[in-house]
Amino acid sequence: MDKREELKNWAANGVELGSIPYDKLPDIRLYMDQVITLLGEKLSFYECGEYDKLLSSSMINNYVKNGLIDHPEKKKYNKEQIATLIIICILKSVLSIQDIGALLKGVEDKKGIYEKFENIQTDAMVEVSSQLLFAMENGDDLNALALKFAAEANAKRAAARKILEYLGNVEKENNKK
Repeated sequence: MDKREELKNWAANGVELGSIPYDKLPDIRLYMDQVITLLGEKLSFYECGEYDKLLSSSMINNYVKNGLIDHPEKKKYNKEQIATLIIICILKSVLSIQDIGALLKGVEDKKGIYEKFENIQTDAMVEVSSQLLFAMENGDDLNALALKFAAEANAKRAAARKILEYLGNVEKENNKK
């Protein structure tokens, strides 16, 4: 398969793929190696190249140590922890771990935040993949499209960081009162 067909297949998968619904996550607790295998399979769509690993045991340990996910119970991770890891894996390419931590800080309803994220991520992937397929079918300039996507991602990342900064400042002011 040539590179153009690979790109087209990737975009077609993005239209159909979506994310992983919460109710499709395992109900049983998983050991770390099982979590890495599961998420490696489920999130392979987001990897670009063999060195673009989304998750490793040291990453998970750091997320636990930094309070992004709760400590595993008897070395096993539950559904909520796996859902949080999915959010982290997908967002870490656009937000710092500190920003992701701020985004998730104080969230009690892990299922609710995951479902909201999953819906938004699915819609975004379908939109981008559809635009890419349309451009490829019409012979559009893919370089210009990549530039557009990168610029939009950068603008949205900057806006997300500003919002998180604002929310952090509001929280600090409320804690002073």
